[in-house]
Amino acid sequence: MDIGAELGIPLHHSHFKVTGPPLYETAERATDLMRYARDRGIDYTADQYPYTAGSTMLQALLPPWVKTGDSTETVELLRDSETRQQIKADIENWRLDNWHNPGPYTGWENIAIASLESETNEHCLGRSIASIANERDSNPVFVVCDLLIEEDLQVTITLHQLREESVQHIVRDELVSVGTDGLFGSGKPHPRVYGTFPKILEKYVREESLLSLEEVVRKMTSLPARIMGLSNKGLIRPGMDADLVVFDPRLVSTTADYENPRRYPKGIPHVLVNGEFVVCDNEVTGALPGQTIRA
Repeated sequence: MDIGAELGIPLHHSHFKVTGPPLYETAERATDLMRYARDRGIDYTADQYPYTAGSTMLQALLPPWVKTGDSTETVELLRDSETRQQIKADIENWRLDNWHNPGPYTGWENIAIASLESETNEHCLGRSIASIANERDSNPVFVVCDLLIEEDLQVTITLHQLREESVQHIVRDELVSVGTDGLFGSGKPHPRVYGTFPKILEKYVREESLLSLEEVVRKMTSLPARIMGLSNKGLIRPGMDADLVVFDPRLVSTTADYENPRRYPKGIPHVLVNGEFVVCDNEVTGALPGQTIRA
């Protein structure tokens, strides 16, 4: 915030959330800090996905000092028995002040394997680190090291570490837009990849009335377009890019869950990108009219 205020630049807080038991009661304080930033003249905004689990690369669990070289050096460090003991000590004792340790902090039983590079460990997909450690009769930290070695670091995970009350508090804030923070890949990715937008329309608008339909549409369209400086997107009017989504607010819903995350939503019969149908009558057309937008 100090940097934003001093340089007069906008700030955007990506995948805004509060994680882990020590922080569960701080969602209101966190949104208050956004107001404080704006009172200082900073154009401060955020985005959020509507789930109580996050997702990231498995190597994010490692202490920062393990990842200072390239991928080959990291794998070699993970093979070294002395280094592994140091990693284990740092993770279990949380000995680094500048490191958010999502391992024991979250609970190994709440961290599941989402995707892998090879088919060798396919039986691990969707299973927790605790379960795999029990099967291998190994320490969870060593399981993390072994999977990263076996998969050349290309492993993603899902972490169940948020509370629904916090998610709901943040989703209601007018400064928070909708984003998936999605990691595409094989296996069982986080259901937010397929389900973020329909879930908000289904759960927080239709079922729980936390937000109006108009406000949610703003959070999904004009607000993120303004945040990203996309002057031709986010509104329906002459001269704008024809990026259009046709949905039925009575039926729109997500079918994606943690066990079966790669499922398309219901109640969205048409999607157009740059004026061309990419979904028509509930069928994906195969058209690819999207373009990279450069600043």
